[in-house]
Amino acid sequence: KRRELEKQQMESGIDVEYLGGYPLWLTPCKVNFNVRNTSIVLRKGSESLVIPKEDIISISNERSGKRNVGKAAAGAILGGVLTGGLGAIAGGAIGAKRLDTSEIFVSYKYNGVELTLDLRPGKNIDKMYSQIYSVFA
Repeated sequence: KRRELEKQQMESGIDVEYLGGYPLWLTPCKVNFNVRNTSIVLRKGSESLVIPKEDIISISNERSGKRNVGKAAAGAILGGVLTGGLGAIAGGAIGAKRLDTSEIFVSYKYNGVELTLDLRPGKNIDKMYSQIYSVFA
């Protein structure tokens, strides 16, 4: 079942946050990322950006994350009220959900100019990077 799910994801793409790098899409938005044959395909509604392998200059990623401090404090207070001191520590740890702010950068040629796409896949970074690597490695 896992392989079927992975295959289905490769066919349907991965929803990611587009942060910039394509001249026709001026504001950050959600897009669908996919690798088709030897091209990267981004879809935004009915619009799409297709970057063939020969136009890709480099692909890199920057891993980062942050904790939600407000939820950590709320979890600590609730844990402390319910179970005492140890509960405050556990509640804070549980409440501090990690938010993945990692980004993938795709440098590519567009009308003779080098541009860099900035994408934030969130929890899908490993799936996205493995799709890219399977075609462009």
